[in-house]
Amino acid sequence: MTSLSSRRLARFLATASLFLLWSCRQDSPSPTGPQTMLLNSTSSTPAHPALTWGQYIMRNGSIVGSSLVVADTDLSHQTAIIQNSSTNYGIQYNPVWSPTGGSIAFARYYPYTLGKPDSIFAIDVSVNNKGVPVGSNLRCIVPGCGRPGPAWSSTTSMGKIAYVSMGQPAALYVVSQSGGTPASIYSTNSSSVGLGRPTWNPDDSKLAVPRSDGKVLIFSTSNWTLIDSVAVSGNIEWSRSGLDTLAIENIGGGYYQPLYYCDPVTGATPAFGGVYVTRSQATWSPNNSALIYATSNGASVWKVHAFASDTTQIGSSMSINGNINWKR
Repeated sequence: MTSLSSRRLARFLATASLFLLWSCRQDSPSPTGPQTMLLNSTSSTPAHPALTWGQYIMRNGSIVGSSLVVADTDLSHQTAIIQNSSTNYGIQYNPVWSPTGGSIAFARYYPYTLGKPDSIFAIDVSVNNKGVPVGSNLRCIVPGCGRPGPAWSSTTSMGKIAYVSMGQPAALYVVSQSGGTPASIYSTNSSSVGLGRPTWNPDDSKLAVPRSDGKVLIFSTSNWTLIDSVAVSGNIEWSRSGLDTLAIENIGGGYYQPLYYCDPVTGATPAFGGVYVTRSQATWSPNNSALIYATSNGASVWKVHAFASDTTQIGSSMSINGNINWKR
């Protein structure tokens, strides 16, 4: 009996290992891995990738595939560094740059009919000798995780990726940027309370995560204890080095959502910034002078100066899936 149980356990572990390997495959339509495709670039000057986003591939009004796109700050040199011609290969979502700007982590999810788990992947980004962005070394960081997307730490010394599992209850995890066993940081312990994508402060001493019941939780990364909370919740992103401010898109009813700014260090009440965004997290510029966000339908991109109410449309006729992220 003991021998039979051991064999059953061995078969189970082998099957589980194959499932995780399958869920972490590159799933590229090409056996050579990521594909590069210029989307709008006619310039002879080299690209300087600064923005990244997931993008639907549309045909006759239907979603048929998905890309991971990089572009310059002015949206020139748009290049798909991953080009999946079928949604069966996975849909790229909510990417984020690494601290050095040399890699991108992103969520990948699949049509429900496939029964495949969402996963977090990473890919290296460089510019080749023709001045064109290219992706390489596509790898799975965490199989079977949630869809809000990853948050790469702000500094190379921290070297971690935070993410949220969308199970019931929702939970916050942190994992090494090279993968491995995730560490559980926090659980809502409630099937009715969800979590959004987390964000690191500029020196990685704090990690914030929004709850769906109207608050942002802030944890100390030295011992992963809850040290503060903010009474406004929604999509959040912490500012870059030189500023310690949370940009919070306050999720509520309606199409347009107020953009708040909050200084967690002083504990100040979140202040309305004077502009409304459309259910997509705004991302800070490297010098904290401006933010960029996509409309909720992914059709256009807008820029707003920090703490101001001016907005300028910088992109249109797009098919963005989720949030844009600006390189630090």
